[in-house]
Amino acid sequence: MEIEGEELNLKALIEAALFVSEEPIRAAELSDILPVDGGKIRQIMLELKEEYKEQERGMQLLEISGGFKMTTREEHYSFLEKLFGRQTRARLSDSAIETLVIVAYYQPVTRAEVESLRGVNSQSVINTLLEKGFIKIKGRRDEIGRPMEYSTTKKFLDYFGLGSLNDLPDEDEVETLRSREEQNE
Repeated sequence: MEIEGEELNLKALIEAALFVSEEPIRAAELSDILPVDGGKIRQIMLELKEEYKEQERGMQLLEISGGFKMTTREEHYSFLEKLFGRQTRARLSDSAIETLVIVAYYQPVTRAEVESLRGVNSQSVINTLLEKGFIKIKGRRDEIGRPMEYSTTKKFLDYFGLGSLNDLPDEDEVETLRSREEQNE
């Protein structure tokens, strides 16, 4: 098989795609371009993930949102921070994170339910999360006023490094993560 005049080296092509992509890549996306089925591509991605792990390389492959993403290893963050300075992704406000937590754990959830749990008007933060693509309108509740229901999106999973909602931490884990985040600020 040839692709653009070069002999097809699937593993190298998949690795290159993972390296340059900012978003997780699904095997099905690559199977649309490469003359190989998604099952074979997924198998190669799993092999690459294991190779990086076994060789203790500076990079790793994470399985996120049904796809794979290449990232640096966590144990190298302090070195990279010294080398490049602290590079931060778009930060979410405390109110946005609080709202996302409520939506993630109680979805589908209405604005009134979010506001009841937060104790404050949440229309603005919900609009912001909708605009940024972290939540979406799931539908309308079958009750008086037919309020909109909200749920999280793939972008939410990607941002927090989750494969699925099943990967959400329990309450004890949330407290540990919150303490760690506060120490890093």
